[in-house]
Amino acid sequence: MLSLLLIRHAQSRAQLSPQIISGGDNTPPLTDLGHYQSQLLEERLKKEEGLFDAAYSSQALRTWQTAQHVLPAAILENIKITPLLGEIFQGAWIGEKRVDTYTSEILAQINADLWHFKAPGGESPCEVEGRMLRFLEEVVKNHRPSDRIIAFTHAYATKCLLKNLLHISPKEAYELDITNTAITEIVYGPPLWKVIRIGDCSHLKNVPMKENIERVYCT
Repeated sequence: MLSLLLIRHAQSRAQLSPQIISGGDNTPPLTDLGHYQSQLLEERLKKEEGLFDAAYSSQALRTWQTAQHVLPAAILENIKITPLLGEIFQGAWIGEKRVDTYTSEILAQINADLWHFKAPGGESPCEVEGRMLRFLEEVVKNHRPSDRIIAFTHAYATKCLLKNLLHISPKEAYELDITNTAITEIVYGPPLWKVIRIGDCSHLKNVPMKENIERVYCT
């Protein structure tokens, strides 16, 4: 069957300032820890996965830098960069302090309709779900049934896709644990995608837990 590995990027500098909203900001690079996480992921994939037939990445620097660590030159030079894999875009809120932005009024609006709420000029989780599904459509259209694909993306974007594939609630999707460089694997057997594993980060087992399990919304 057609196999797709969805890889969350390694730790970025935006995660060192969780008080600032950064969802959809493509500029933050990896931290030193992020480079180390990427190296551990590379070692694991070499042992367990072998070569991939194609690779994709979001437009973010942090996904691209993660891919640079992981992929051999022959695959990296043909990697396809697509906005379909990007993190949820927080529009006018990017760079703002969370404490000033998430007022009681805003939180009430979010809780009333999490899946359709969006920041001014931003996008909703529902819209993220839609473009991630369009990405899957492109993969099916452009690749052979036996191909093995790797895609470098983001935590919340992956959760929005899994909400659809697993038929779970938005809250259940948000609670999924997808840490930096975690592997989520799905396979396609017409007409459906099947989820094989979610947030597999066993290659980080020797990384200090306080760094390893950091979960920052929309980064």
